[in-house]
Amino acid sequence: MSARLLLKPGEPGDAVLWSIDTRGRPTPTDADEVGLSDELADRIEEWVDSLDGLHDPDVAGGRSFGSETERQALIAEGYAIMALIREELDDDATISCDFSPWDSGA
Repeated sequence: MSARLLLKPGEPGDAVLWSIDTRGRPTPTDADEVGLSDELADRIEEWVDSLDGLHDPDVAGGRSFGSETERQALIAEGYAIMALIREELDDDATISCDFSPWDSGA
């Protein structure tokens, strides 16, 4: 059975990449544990750094996006990263994402 992964950013310092067990429980994981390339790990880290820079605990979803364009660009980068993870892991993993807290509204 292939691994099940979830890309879900949270609060600064939280895991972004999660391994889902057979009972559906998420466990934090990282790019090295999953077997991702250093280049993709660096891209994930840069994306997380950008998201962490927008953290605002007083805003729904925890992010205070400067503009709708910025919000859309960061979400698009998350989806691009998800596609790259799928590509790198080929058939060895199923990956999904959850950007629901900040999928709408600036």
